[in-house]
Amino acid sequence: MGRKTRKRWSDFWKRTSEREIADLPDDFEWEVGEDGGAAIDWFRKWSATDVVVPETFDGRPTTAIGRGASQKLHRLRSIELPASLRRLGSASAENCRLFAECSELTAINVAPGNAVFRSVDGVLYFADGKTLVRVPPGKRGAFVVSGGVERIVDGAFFGCSSLTAIKVASGNAAFRSVDGVLYSADGKTLIQVPGGKRGALVVPDGVERIVEGAFYGCKALTAISLPPGGQRIGFGAFEHCDSLSTVDFPNELREMGDGAFQYCSSLASATLTNGMLNIGRETFCGCSSLASVSLPSGLRSIGEMGFAGCEALSSISFPDGLRSIGDAAFCDCKALTSVALPDGLETLGRDAFAGCEALKEVALPKGLASIEYSAFNECRSLSSISLPEGVERIESGAFARCKALTEITLPASLKELERDAAWRTHSDGCWLEPPTVGAFAECWSLTEIKVAPGNAFFKSVDGVLFSADGKRLIRYPAGRKERCYAAPSNVETVEKGAFSGASLEKLVFSDGVQTLENEAVAGCVNLKKATFGRGLRTVEHGAFEHCRALETIVFPAELETLKYTTFSECGALSSIEIAPENPNFRTVEEFLLTADGKTLLLAFGAQEKRVVPRGVETIAKRAFENARATTEVEFPPELRTVEYAAFAELRNLRKVAFSEGPRTIGELAFWKCKALRTVVLPSSVEDIAQNAFHGCLFRLTFFAAEGSVGEKYARENKIRFRPSEQRRRAFFKRWLTPRCENGKTAR
Repeated sequence: MGRKTRKRWSDFWKRTSEREIADLPDDFEWEVGEDGGAAIDWFRKWSATDVVVPETFDGRPTTAIGRGASQKLHRLRSIELPASLRRLGSASAENCRLFAECSELTAINVAPGNAVFRSVDGVLYFADGKTLVRVPPGKRGAFVVSGGVERIVDGAFFGCSSLTAIKVASGNAAFRSVDGVLYSADGKTLIQVPGGKRGALVVPDGVERIVEGAFYGCKALTAISLPPGGQRIGFGAFEHCDSLSTVDFPNELREMGDGAFQYCSSLASATLTNGMLNIGRETFCGCSSLASVSLPSGLRSIGEMGFAGCEALSSISFPDGLRSIGDAAFCDCKALTSVALPDGLETLGRDAFAGCEALKEVALPKGLASIEYSAFNECRSLSSISLPEGVERIESGAFARCKALTEITLPASLKELERDAAWRTHSDGCWLEPPTVGAFAECWSLTEIKVAPGNAFFKSVDGVLFSADGKRLIRYPAGRKERCYAAPSNVETVEKGAFSGASLEKLVFSDGVQTLENEAVAGCVNLKKATFGRGLRTVEHGAFEHCRALETIVFPAELETLKYTTFSECGALSSIEIAPENPNFRTVEEFLLTADGKTLLLAFGAQEKRVVPRGVETIAKRAFENARATTEVEFPPELRTVEYAAFAELRNLRKVAFSEGPRTIGELAFWKCKALRTVVLPSSVEDIAQNAFHGCLFRLTFFAAEGSVGEKYARENKIRFRPSEQRRRAFFKRWLTPRCENGKTAR
């Protein structure tokens, strides 16, 4: 290791070992709270070891710190709260998970004059000292609950993994300690087990309730025996007990809070008692070793992500009384091989069995009305499934990526198929992705879609799915081996994702086809040619997206609408034929233009040096997306606007020289043009989007007039700048200098 390298590393360790204080307004993200004060959402300075929360932000008193604000403050050792603070964590500080990830935090201090909080030896209390709010997670050894404490808020000990015992001072009438574990004075409520507790723990008789987070982060606990009579386990009570392998549940247990055993990665089995009616949200989520579960006979519902990520779970038996399985309840249970759902089931949620890669058999119950979005997405081993009568709706993505599925029969009761699910955000979901196109998207082995007799909404013609009247082509099975397909003459609309992933090489549409919906032919990687009849009016977004082999497409004179993403990732496209009489579009060489020639919609083909036709005023969004070979572009003087991502990711583009004319260069216009070296900008440019040249390498040089928008942009973005006059002098010097026959400069 060289001297300079050693010096760099020593400087790094020196910097990271010093105290880093976050105390400036820029170190925090905040918003105006309901009370008009400043509420902190996020601490930006993740490396801070000491944080001093400012008293005000932009003249507003700091009144709140949000529950998730302290995430990623892994080096935090101390924090000082201002006198103006009124709320911490949740709205009333009755649930204080704040700082749970700050394992080095040893002191929470409060500035003098705070009317809500106070601090004693770095521990946070309400101002009267009677309520314990938060023990810093970095506290070690034994902690003593003082005699004056009458109440402890839920979550006060979250993340305190180094505590070995929690004791209670003599004279305290509200609490007691048994073997270092904290209980209510009457012994009916288990409040907190110290995070450093090791081995097995037998909860004494008489305990009826375990509060939220009571065992949170007890990583060394291996077994827990719960006493008879206990009726409730609180939210997250055993969360992150990494070594916990066995739990004995009492027969009287009625309620288990959300996330009660979340991420107990060593838990191997769970036998739930008959008193349980509901399994809450994320109750066993992330229990990767859980191989055996016995569900009670009286169970009515399994909550969202109840068993998500239980990778060792190979089988499960559902009770007859089960009515609801929530969203992603068994998502990513990768060892699950078969599922038999009871006849009484009414709700099967989104992503319910998504990612169950080993799932081969599924028995759906009678009476199930809907199969929700992505319910069996990525069940790659599922080769067949029987849809019972009574199913009325199958949402988009329900069987997407079931790569072993060969055929399916839709019941006579089915009314809706591939209805798009609304976009939805899950904070912890392992399955989160945008809505999938089509109920059977990427089912590469699917060769036939059948429809039961009597269905009033759908029909099958040679295994291809249509609406009952035949006017809408809904789904062409991706596993069919035909090289060419001609749609029936009565088809008017090709639905979203209809041919997605098909292995076809040629598509022919009759005069009746009027609309090609979003992504209708997307992902047909072998498709080389598509031909349309005279009826085509509209081609929507992404209709031919990722058709990488597409060479030729023929459009009629009647075409009215063509979206800018129609040919995304169609790099082989070399010919777009449009009827000469079309009043909306025309092609000039390897450019697709509007009929008036003012907007360049698409560049295609393999030319390197391109000359944009005269009269073009606008280069549309992503216009050069498929012109990857382009190295240089010459623009006409009429050009006024370069729109969003027009030249984005052209890795071979080296030179852009505008003569006169352009006024606006839009967002990401030249994003990631990594070979770009020279940009010549005229004085007519009025606006350049801040990120127009993001991702271009450091050798980029701007040539523009001094004092122009081009110079200002270059200076602000640290791009090398040269006045336009210097470029002209360099040009004339290069070409006017005498040269010898061998090309070298004459002396």
